[in-house]
Amino acid sequence: MPAMPAMAECGAVYGVLHTTLVANGIEANTAAFAALPVVALLSVVLTTVPLTWMPALKRGARLSFAGWCAASAWVAAISLASAFVAGLVHMNAQRHGTMVIAVPAALAITLALLLRSTLRRQDAERQVQEARVLEAQRQADLSQQRFIAAFTHAAIGMAIVRPDGQVLQVNQALCTLLESTEGNVLNAPFSAVLHEGDAALCHRRVAQVIERAHAAFSMELRCRGDFTGDRWTVLHCSRYDDPGGSGLCLIYQLHDITSRRVAERRLQHIAHHVGLTDLANRNCFQERLQSTVERSRLDDRASFAVLFLDLDRFKVVNDSLGHIAGNQLLREVARRLLTCVQPRTWWRGWVATNLRS
Repeated sequence: MPAMPAMAECGAVYGVLHTTLVANGIEANTAAFAALPVVALLSVVLTTVPLTWMPALKRGARLSFAGWCAASAWVAAISLASAFVAGLVHMNAQRHGTMVIAVPAALAITLALLLRSTLRRQDAERQVQEARVLEAQRQADLSQQRFIAAFTHAAIGMAIVRPDGQVLQVNQALCTLLESTEGNVLNAPFSAVLHEGDAALCHRRVAQVIERAHAAFSMELRCRGDFTGDRWTVLHCSRYDDPGGSGLCLIYQLHDITSRRVAERRLQHIAHHVGLTDLANRNCFQERLQSTVERSRLDDRASFAVLFLDLDRFKVVNDSLGHIAGNQLLREVARRLLTCVQPRTWWRGWVATNLRS
C-alpha cells in the first residue's frame, strides 16, 4: 500500500527538515511548526498520485496536473489543517506538559466521531436519494416503453406531428389504413393524406389546439391514399410535450369509419327511395316539393310544374300474370323514366333558361 512507504518517507523528511531549521538558528518548536505543513503536503503527494495515476492508466487516460489538483484539493486542505492543529498541540505540550494533549485529543476524537456520524448520515441520505432517482428513472423508462408498445401495436392509426404539420412518427395501423408505406408518410405534411376539401378545416381546428394548452378535438374527414374512393375516418387530435426535445407536438388518432358511412348512405337511400324500382318515394317527393315551393315564393322567376303519371290497367296485369310480372313491369317503367330524365344540374339550368326566355 502507498500509505506505509509515504509515512516512512515523510518521517525521514521531517527529521531532516527540522534539524536543518534548528541548525540555522530557528527555535525548535517554531521549526517543528514550520516543518509539519511541508511534510503534510508531501504526504498528500505521495499517497494521492499513485491512487489517481493507476485508474487513469487502466482507462488509458492521461493524468494531468490540473486533474490531479482538482481530485486531491480537499485531501490537501484536510492535511494542512491537521498539520496546523498538530503543531499547536505540540507547542502547547512542550510549554505546559504532556497532559495538555488530553484535551485536544478528546476534542479530536469527539470531532472525528461527529464527523463520521455526519458522513454516514449524509451517505445514507445520498443512497436513498440515488435509489429514488433510479426508481424514478426506471418508471420513466417503463412508461416510455409502454407508450412505444401501445403506439406501435395500437389497432387504430396513430401519428405524431409537429405544429407545422410535419409527420415525425407513424404506426403500422395508420400505414395499413392509408394503404401506404411508412417512408411515404414520414417527414411529409399530414395534409398530404387528407382530402383537399377537409384539409383546410382540419388546419383551423389544429391551430385552436396549439393556442390552448388543454384543447383537443374530434372530427370526421376523408383521407386519400393508394386506394379508390373516399376513406372516411374519425380524427382525434391532442397536444403534448415531446420528451425528445422537439417541443410541442400533436398526436393524431385515426379510426376507419368508411363502412359506417357507406351504411349510413345506404340507409339514407333506402329511406328516400322505393326498393322495387329505386325511384324516389313519397317522403322524398314531399321534401323536394316543399323545398321547391319555398324557393318559388322567394324568387318569382323560380317556376315549377308537377307531372302525374299513371299506368292504365295495371291491376289487370297483376291479376292475370301475377305480382312477379307486375313488379317486372314497374321496374321496366322506372328504367325508362330514368333514361328520359336528364341530370338535375342540366334540366334545372335548361328549365331556368327557357323560363327566362
